[in-house]
Amino acid sequence: MFNLKSKTFWKYALIILLFPAVVNFLLFQYKLPWVFGTADNWLSFWGNYTGGLVSAFVAYVVAYSQIEKQQILANSQIKKQQQIELHNRIIAQLPSLMRIRLELSNYSMELRKVKQEREAYVAVQGEILGKKIYFPKPEYSMPSLEEKMEKYEHRANLGRYTIDLFDKNNYILLEKIENDDLHLKLITCFNFYDDFSKAVTIDLVPLEKKIEEHRPGPKTTTSLDMNKVLQSSIARTELVDYISKKQIIWKKFFEESQLSIFEQVLDEVNKEIADIQKRKEKENSTILSNLG
Repeated sequence: MFNLKSKTFWKYALIILLFPAVVNFLLFQYKLPWVFGTADNWLSFWGNYTGGLVSAFVAYVVAYSQIEKQQILANSQIKKQQQIELHNRIIAQLPSLMRIRLELSNYSMELRKVKQEREAYVAVQGEILGKKIYFPKPEYSMPSLEEKMEKYEHRANLGRYTIDLFDKNNYILLEKIENDDLHLKLITCFNFYDDFSKAVTIDLVPLEKKIEEHRPGPKTTTSLDMNKVLQSSIARTELVDYISKKQIIWKKFFEESQLSIFEQVLDEVNKEIADIQKRKEKENSTILSNLG
């Protein structure tokens, strides 16, 4: 409140003490002798003056103390209100988190199912290939077993799989999540599943047939032939785009171990739900104890 070591404090204190004497001298005393009035007069003056200063000081201290207490009380109430609001927001997450747990669990099962279907296709092709292995004549250059398996892996990536598509409305569930790290992980999982489910459900066969059907003949002259060329070109562009999407999403699936990531995030969601349920149980027990 007061810094007694401050030169500014003592400067203003000296000004306050000398102010009445200086005013008195400038207005009245300069006309009179230097010694004017009795000792009782001066004693009464300084007594009244110092008494006024002390009263003003005490009033200031009391007012300052009251303001400080009110400020502390206001800050305490604001902090308490913020804690209550945070607590309410954390509890309010529970329904969304439970729905997210359900969706994320379903996504993990769908990813695992598609992965197993792909592995089954590759395994069957490998088994068939193993039965067909023979030793060709030296003059023939045959592809190696590894090259053939890579070919089957490539075909497996381009296959069409049945999987539940992502529901865009599930993004709304993330709005109430208070944990920023978990929020970001869930967005990443949802985005990947959306891209993955769209890519693996694309059927390339109709496009391949369309390209064959609209393949132009050796002589392309009529408008009908030109239309076939255009349709074939459009279908070929779409086919290349879809093949690229399928290859990229499968590469990301395996290289980033997406299935493991989904399971880890699901564990974090379960932990978050358990923590909130404990907090809610503690709150309920506190309310019951207060009622008792």
